[in-house]
Amino acid sequence: MINYLSQLGWNDGTEQEIYETEELIKLFSTDRINKSPAVFDTAKLNWMNGQHIRLMPEDKQVEMIGAALVENGLAEDVNSEFTKKAVALCANGIELVQDATAEVRQILEYPLAENVADATPLNKLKASVEGLRSEMKVMEVRIGVVSNALLRMDLERRDARSAA
Repeated sequence: MINYLSQLGWNDGTEQEIYETEELIKLFSTDRINKSPAVFDTAKLNWMNGQHIRLMPEDKQVEMIGAALVENGLAEDVNSEFTKKAVALCANGIELVQDATAEVRQILEYPLAENVADATPLNKLKASVEGLRSEMKVMEVRIGVVSNALLRMDLERRDARSAA
């Protein structure tokens, strides 16, 4: 929040947007304050918050996000292996700590057993064969283009020889 609020009407003259508090204290100067009114942009605030979550040490991410998971009944203990793995899965894709609960809930509710049951070896083999067929069609087109180009070059060489 400090990072975002400091940039409402001020910048240090660079393109940098993410600062540590100590860095802001060093760089802040009243002569860089903009005279035009600041516009509060919630989307940018959320984006900035996500950037700060990503920059946090892993243990701090686990502490903050894990607390939200416990509070919402998705984890039993902030320091459990499950919580650490859940945080690792979602920490880089969220903007707010609370976003992690929806991400983890979605992962836990995924109908894995039903999807694994549908993925029989025969279905996998059929999908592989179809993939190979489409790759072969692409290769046939490429070979045709190269063959036509080589034939054209050969004809041009013959024409050049006969003209000389």
